[in-house]
Amino acid sequence: MTNWASLRHAYGIADDIPDLLDKLSPDPHADVWGDLWSRICHQGTVYSASFASLPSLLTAAEQWSPSQRIYALVLAGCILASDDVSGGSREEFLQPIAWVVPRFRDLCQASLAEARLEKPEFIWLLQAARSFEGDRFWGQELNHLADGEFCGTCPLCNSEVNLVIGEYGFFATTEDWVQSSGSTPGVLGVRPGIKLAPIIPGVGELPKVGKWLFERAREAHQDEVSHWIKCVFGATECPSCDKSIEVHSAIERR
Repeated sequence: MTNWASLRHAYGIADDIPDLLDKLSPDPHADVWGDLWSRICHQGTVYSASFASLPSLLTAAEQWSPSQRIYALVLAGCILASDDVSGGSREEFLQPIAWVVPRFRDLCQASLAEARLEKPEFIWLLQAARSFEGDRFWGQELNHLADGEFCGTCPLCNSEVNLVIGEYGFFATTEDWVQSSGSTPGVLGVRPGIKLAPIIPGVGELPKVGKWLFERAREAHQDEVSHWIKCVFGATECPSCDKSIEVHSAIERR
């Protein structure tokens, strides 16, 4: 029996968490998700109560259909991928409930294959899948593919590089590239006159992680996401030093 009063979340003692877990819903718009996220994965920070919540998230996910369990899987994946653990060590908090990880992994694989998801949801779920595979780097970073931009560092000259992949184009730049469309609020464009280097999709055999991600997207018939992943594991030129660099290597040096 979990002693919730002995555990902590972002706002203090975690004795309110059982009530929230009892309210878990497959409805992604249910208030419980915002309340739970703010407490147990607050801006990426996790707590003793975060890990203690994982069995309940798993129980809910196992009861729901592949498309209904997305939020439970994404929250669990973010908890497991976090490097910012408050009040103790990751190993200390995870060890008693480590049995949940392979079960989350199996559920996530089924949802990736069976659920018909919009691109952002698919990418969030793919990120969770990497977390369940023990890949905490891409378990934290892959969501930027849904945003359309990664931050990176040139491996050769250490310049900060914006790596744009997705809805807004495929290029690298060291400058502020965003130009809002005055006539269409919320629509972004690329500022004229800045230096851009095209991102070329990876060809041939991708690195191991890239191949894994690409195959999951292809199996789910996520053709656009498949192309974006090939760009993440493609190449470009650093706009500062004009040298050829691997996109994923720049992201991994963020």
